[in-house]
Amino acid sequence: MEFLLEIMTEELPSSHVKSALAQLQEKFQKEWQEARIEIRSLQTLGTCRRLVVLADLASGQPDEEEVVTGPPRQVGLLPDGKYSPAALGFARSQGIAPEQLEVIETKKGEYL
Repeated sequence: MEFLLEIMTEELPSSHVKSALAQLQEKFQKEWQEARIEIRSLQTLGTCRRLVVLADLASGQPDEEEVVTGPPRQVGLLPDGKYSPAALGFARSQGIAPEQLEVIETKKGEYL
């Protein structure tokens, strides 16, 4: 995806243009990396009256998988194997069916 930002300014001192372009490049690169957007190319150009950021970016973020732990297993599962209200509430808060919950081992013990 092509990205173009053109900033028109009053006359900047020519000694400030190089610094402004370096700052623009640094800030845009940092923000896009934090947003997990792949930067294929990034270029800054400028004159005393115009600063330009030109980039070729990925059209979206890569998928990210996240493990979310819920209540401890002994709290989430009743002795008869059914789900407790805590487990049902956790599943509902994550937008999944209780049957999709899995028991995982963590440093603190077993959790849903």
